[in-house]
Amino acid sequence: MRIKYIYLTLIVFFITGNMAKASQPNSAEATDSLPTLIFAVQPMYIAISGLRLDVDINLTKNHSLQLSPILFYRNNFSGSYIIWGVHIDRKRGAGFHLYHRFYPGEGLGKSKFYISHGPVWHYNYINWKETIPGTNAERYNSIHKLGWDVMIGRYLISTNRLVLDIYTGMGLRHSILATDADNRNEMNYNYWSPGYSGAILLFGFRLGLATGMKSF
Repeated sequence: MRIKYIYLTLIVFFITGNMAKASQPNSAEATDSLPTLIFAVQPMYIAISGLRLDVDINLTKNHSLQLSPILFYRNNFSGSYIIWGVHIDRKRGAGFHLYHRFYPGEGLGKSKFYISHGPVWHYNYINWKETIPGTNAERYNSIHKLGWDVMIGRYLISTNRLVLDIYTGMGLRHSILATDADNRNEMNYNYWSPGYSGAILLFGFRLGLATGMKSF
């Protein structure tokens, strides 16, 4: 299942990347008038049953804040045990990322690269089945996940204000679990588990729209 998401991501990445480059303005046309807000979504969050909206607030030409509220919702996970080692029936949750983005050199609109870092919080309430001798018992897991991310990325803003943002980096996660299961570490089964604690590799892309114009 995860391989399918990776293939989908690569296909969307190449198609969207080519479209964005085709509509990229020439450097001679660039001005000091820059978008004040960027709204974006992250398609890869579908892989973890999430919906994430990013709002970038541009403070100066070199600095911006990225606010990222997240919702998690899923019923009847078909085949989830293949990824996480358990069969999950239901997941509810929310999250929030707060990043500081730095555009080096001449800043947003001229420098196409950025550095981003900031704190992460996720909460998930998960119902799942634990196999015990003779039956499957209904269990729950309440998971608070704290972390910090550091990323580098490249972005493109087209003439019609469409935004493509590609990033990679590293993060740390620490999960605090409460459960009625006999195996308290079931949700920290492996790297992809919702209760995983440790280092993670970050990669992905954002699709968005730039709004408002201001001279910084």
